[in-house]
Amino acid sequence: MDSYFITRVELLDATENDYLRLQAEMDARGFSRVIPNNDGRRRTLPTGMYFIQRPVSDPAAINNIAVEAADKTKRKHRVISFRTDLWASNITPGL
Repeated sequence: MDSYFITRVELLDATENDYLRLQAEMDARGFSRVIPNNDGRRRTLPTGMYFIQRPVSDPAAINNIAVEAADKTKRKHRVISFRTDLWASNITPGL
């Protein structure tokens, strides 16, 4: 059974291009900035926040994958990952 994870990556002293690089690296590893909203529609998460669904239950394993992606930006970073089975969101469409 798959588990759901939310990961937050903060790049220190980063430019927009650094976050674009991070986005590409996270995408390549199966992370997405899109999440189902509580109204059933899919919404884009804020910059540096990602959603992933995987058949593992250990947040540390997911965090390690995100750290590998962040390392590729060559910026110092902070990464935290949470396993979750419930969430609520109110993300304005178009953001």
